[in-house]
Amino acid sequence: MKKLLILAYYFPPLGMGGTQRIAKFVKFLPEFGWTPHVVTVKEVAYYAEDRSLLEDVKGARVRRTGSLDPARVLERLRGRRKLAETKHLLPSQRGLLSRLAAWLFVPDAKVLWQPFALAAARRVIKTEGVDCLLTTGPPHSAHLTGGLLKRLTGLPWVADFRDGWAGGNFQSEPTRLHGFLNQALERRVVRQADRIVAVSPGLAQRLQHRRRLPASRVRVVTNGFDPDDFPASPKAAGPRFTLAYCGTVSAIAPLDSLLSALASLLASRPELRDKMTLRIVGLDLTGALVSKARALGLAELVQVAGYVEHRAAVRELAAADLLLYPVAEWASADFIPGKTFEYLASGKPVLAIGPRVEGVELLQQFASASVFSHGQVEEIAEAIWRFYSAFQTQPRSADADLARLSAFDRRTLTASLAELLDEIS
Repeated sequence: MKKLLILAYYFPPLGMGGTQRIAKFVKFLPEFGWTPHVVTVKEVAYYAEDRSLLEDVKGARVRRTGSLDPARVLERLRGRRKLAETKHLLPSQRGLLSRLAAWLFVPDAKVLWQPFALAAARRVIKTEGVDCLLTTGPPHSAHLTGGLLKRLTGLPWVADFRDGWAGGNFQSEPTRLHGFLNQALERRVVRQADRIVAVSPGLAQRLQHRRRLPASRVRVVTNGFDPDDFPASPKAAGPRFTLAYCGTVSAIAPLDSLLSALASLLASRPELRDKMTLRIVGLDLTGALVSKARALGLAELVQVAGYVEHRAAVRELAAADLLLYPVAEWASADFIPGKTFEYLASGKPVLAIGPRVEGVELLQQFASASVFSHGQVEEIAEAIWRFYSAFQTQPRSADADLARLSAFDRRTLTASLAELLDEIS
């Protein structure tokens, strides 16, 4: 078995989509001849914890290090309280801390983890005889450590981009200087890495063209779904028509148009008020969802489950009648939210609201998806009515063709990654 050293800040028991990608690679890599060794951070102040994902990484050797980044420092200053307590931070407080960090650190605040990660990684390389390196970002500062390790050891290195860096959806650039520095750092990383892995075709093309890289050095490995996460027997149909959004409510995934459409529909068809439920399974980072629902008279329809473990979230979408897929108008064209692939695997109809980013195009290609812009509130209301009417005749039908979706199976995707690792090691 060859050995792969992975540097990943976000790793179980931390939750959210970025963690799941690496956890699934770690789960399946041994099947393709690679033993994963992971360097990550010790417990930090973070608003999403998912200990169920530890099951996926139980076969890996994991080294957890200290760090001076704000999330780690905050955890220690709080006297090592449970991570669940960090969820009580107001979104405005989290936003203020994030904006301050964006000003102070380039490319991100996790750059203060890198000295610890570098020291731990060098120890692993010395004791284990590693064959290849993989860094994953965000945080893109992890790639800086990958570059240092490559120069120090000569090991082949793969840089995994889960989102864009310079000008990316989640990269803060408060000034032109910040933007210039991020451009320079990204340029250095992509030119130095032996291979670049991108989470979407559009991102791969953008990196390749912007940095003038040969196509052979850039590979697309999307996110995906793990059939093991889906319930063998989905929950039986209930009396109410259930709309579900499984993900984080945030600036890039706003629900305002959906709420307005529901309010319009109920104004014209008040008899539906006790026949529908809107389930929000995820964090509300805007802090305004409940108040907006209340202002529109939807308080009794909206149920906010908050962040739940990944398999519980998959059970929620498998039990829903209509899945919601909001995307902000400003999202980059290559945006594919991680939830996309589990939506596909569920076989449920999808109501997408926003621009036709790559994720929306996938839904249209492989699922029953209706797409509207944020300004089409009345059209969205009419679409919900049509879905509800169909539900009356055939509740909770699911017709996912998993064979057709096999390219997005996490095991298949990990095989692609392993093939790339074999090429360069």
